[in-house]
Amino acid sequence: MRFLVLRENFILLTQQINIFNELMPEVTESRDNLMHFKDKKLASMIVHSFLCFGCVALNFSTELFAMHHLREIPTRFNISQIRRVTMSTISATFDYPSQEDQTAPKILHFGNPKLYEKSLPFKLPEEMPLAHEILEQMKLATKGMGNVGIAAPQIGILKRIVMFAVPATHPRYKTDGVAHPMRIMINPSYTPLSDEKNLEWEGCLSVPGMMGKVWRHTHIQYEYTDLEGNKQTVKASNFHARVFQHEFNHLEGILFPLLVEDKRDFGFTEAIMASDEFRKSRGLG
Repeated sequence: MRFLVLRENFILLTQQINIFNELMPEVTESRDNLMHFKDKKLASMIVHSFLCFGCVALNFSTELFAMHHLREIPTRFNISQIRRVTMSTISATFDYPSQEDQTAPKILHFGNPKLYEKSLPFKLPEEMPLAHEILEQMKLATKGMGNVGIAAPQIGILKRIVMFAVPATHPRYKTDGVAHPMRIMINPSYTPLSDEKNLEWEGCLSVPGMMGKVWRHTHIQYEYTDLEGNKQTVKASNFHARVFQHEFNHLEGILFPLLVEDKRDFGFTEAIMASDEFRKSRGLG
């Protein structure tokens, strides 16, 4: 009996170590945000993981001690109870707007008819103040969420404006190792530079907890108007190009699940990331 309990704790300990390894790229990328408690979701995951690690490690050591010195197996710490207390404490500690904040615009979810409507272009320069107002709402809606990008339709505003930043690394996505700073794009458009396409995993704020494989043009050139009213042209490839096409699709009323050709390539993020196929594609096994 004691051996089985010890084995169970050893497995839990190993799982927590694997969680740490998966979080490390995001910790490195977001360390400045974490220092100022801006990335609430990541900070919560890290605090929760450390507490669970400590809980499991303590269980493991006490079971070892019990096997050699005690007749009774000591009381075990309940990880699920610790998680509930930890997450409620974290929510009360980090005080800034999130999707639970009633002042922040709500992100529309897959199935909302408004997400399937085509957005209207801005009439520039007269509607530039409106673009700035919408941008502030988009920032408020995603503050502290650590997302890659968002388009105005995702908060129910059918205007052609998107914002995104391209991270150098990401635990879910196949990146290029090169970061691109946040871009705000008004009335964006793009042109494929070749017929080459690639198939990769995507996720979306409007489709929480899900991932799917989507074909995208590998090389594109996109144009947009910036917040100063200047025309900008950018060439993009691979993950950078994928992020743009994903956000642009929102303006056309298209969400990524509608583009998944093989329905077996769509499912829950947790299950997909734990699969052998996904782990091999990321060099994890």
